[in-house]
Amino acid sequence: MFGSKAGPVKFDFAVPAFKDLPIINREDEEKQYPVSQINGTKQLKGTLTLTQTSKVVNHDGVQVELVGQVLMSGKATNFFSKILQIGSAGSIAGSMSFNFDFSDVELSNESVCPAKALIQFKYYLIGRVMIKGKPVVGQLEFHLCCPIPRMPVVPNKSEVGAENALQIEIDVPNTNLDITKDIFTGKVHFINAQKKMEEMRIMIKRREAYRASAADQPITTDWFEVTNYQVMDGAPFRNEVIPMKLRLQSLKSLTPSVKTDFGKIEYQILLCVQDTDGQSYYKDIPIVLYRGE
Repeated sequence: MFGSKAGPVKFDFAVPAFKDLPIINREDEEKQYPVSQINGTKQLKGTLTLTQTSKVVNHDGVQVELVGQVLMSGKATNFFSKILQIGSAGSIAGSMSFNFDFSDVELSNESVCPAKALIQFKYYLIGRVMIKGKPVVGQLEFHLCCPIPRMPVVPNKSEVGAENALQIEIDVPNTNLDITKDIFTGKVHFINAQKKMEEMRIMIKRREAYRASAADQPITTDWFEVTNYQVMDGAPFRNEVIPMKLRLQSLKSLTPSVKTDFGKIEYQILLCVQDTDGQSYYKDIPIVLYRGE
């Protein structure tokens, strides 16, 4: 049971489906706090228990609200909200429990709260008691996981070249990747390498976009580097093939790609090859990340 104390009433939420997944630690403004998780295929229903903290409380009704929010630099915009009236006017002496059921609600946007991100997608259960015409509120944040069936394989083949002195072919067999189990793989074929190469690196980068309403222009961030991995050190010979391999499960800051009316989070693989003169050659490869079943 998870709860919060707000004035004359203490709020406690009990959701059986929260027990199926481990509690995670959320980091916010350099502070950590525990957050329960729920699989999006499970029923979001449970009990809200109200406990008086001092004297008997007379109230005008009890509500529970399910809220989905997009947060950008601390500013929150609701992208989803549903309110249930779960209790009529009465008195709270000791503790009283009220059942709620959001099983008919389809939540398709996963919670996304990466570290150092401009945009976050969060969900809350909010209990509300009307006392003397004013709401007394207690809320519980939870993390929604939305596993989906395996996405189709989408390969990518591209080239990098420089004035007949460098020709590289890049072969990535799949750009739709499950963050829970997949390994990013690929091959870099140095067809022509007259320039002397020094090293090659791959980077996973994330970019975010946000707008407060459909009428607003989106605000887009620069690409943020999630990880940087050295693939090659030294000069390859002509026709040499260098393999790429990166296990995604080990990168805890990765999230599913997101595209909604309010916000977007997208990822790319950036390949960087540097020659001995300090000249760098880049190729970006868009990827789609998801949480598989």
